[in-house]
Amino acid sequence: MSPEVAAALWAVGGSLATLVATNLFNARQADKQMEFQIQEREIQNKQMLIHNSYEHRVEAYTKLFQSLTEFDSYLKKFMDDGNEFKETLDPNQFSPLEQRDKLAELFRKEALWLSTDANLAFREFFGFCDTGISLASILPNDLISGGVRNYCINVHLKINRIKRIMKEDLGISYIDEFKDGKQKDEQKFQEVSTAKE
Repeated sequence: MSPEVAAALWAVGGSLATLVATNLFNARQADKQMEFQIQEREIQNKQMLIHNSYEHRVEAYTKLFQSLTEFDSYLKKFMDDGNEFKETLDPNQFSPLEQRDKLAELFRKEALWLSTDANLAFREFFGFCDTGISLASILPNDLISGGVRNYCINVHLKINRIKRIMKEDLGISYIDEFKDGKQKDEQKFQEVSTAKE
């Protein structure tokens, strides 16, 4: 074999080796790019799912918060605090079953969107309400009137606990804490500025 042919074969072999190496490199890069795009799509899908779920949670919590507030307003009519401008009702008229059933129906519809803590708090709340309502239905009126106010206060406290959990779940508590902290910082800054003057 002549040296020119050998050199030509070496050049062709080198070119082929370079071509194969380039193709392998490009194939690996294409695979990495494809994997990156798949991961990016999965992240986008998860973000969209989280966003949609959060929107449903906000809607459910808004409805439940409103229903809890209505129930609480009903209870406050039996917690006489001596305010002559506030509407109060006779403890013998205490009949929270309609309010409880309305809230329970809404809870059943929206339970999917509640956090574990909120779900548990609602279940405890309904258990407490059911026990109190059962007792109210079997006790004579004179015994009911003495316990209605205390019962209403306890249910009111449980409603506030559920509301607090719901606010934490939605991040509203953290926004309030941030706002309160910012106001305190501004007050301190003003005090320092005033002291320097």
